[in-house]
Amino acid sequence: MNIEGSLVYIVDDEVGISELLEACISEKGYEVQTFKTFSECTKAIELLKPDLIVSDLVIQGESSLSFLANVIECYPSIKVQIISGFLTPDRLAQLASLNFDSENITAKPFDIQEYVQRILI
Repeated sequence: MNIEGSLVYIVDDEVGISELLEACISEKGYEVQTFKTFSECTKAIELLKPDLIVSDLVIQGESSLSFLANVIECYPSIKVQIISGFLTPDRLAQLASLNFDSENITAKPFDIQEYVQRILI
């Protein structure tokens, strides 16, 4: 991904994870915006499309699968990375039904520096 002008959205209701990811990604020269809900991120995408979305899979009260399906269908040029502490076989099957690449799914906990290096290539 070309750094200059690249925009990354982070969607996670865990403030600590969002802040750490934001710090690590922005220090690499990327513009970063964080969101605590899928609906906030969806509104932002309608105004300004990011190059990459890093999203938690489980945020209470909102459907991550609806959010992901919408992004995949309406904005196919946006790259999406999933992070989750709740990767069950059912959830993985649901992601597979969206043709979501399993290489773009990472289980929590993970090494932030290694993760950032991998997703920004």
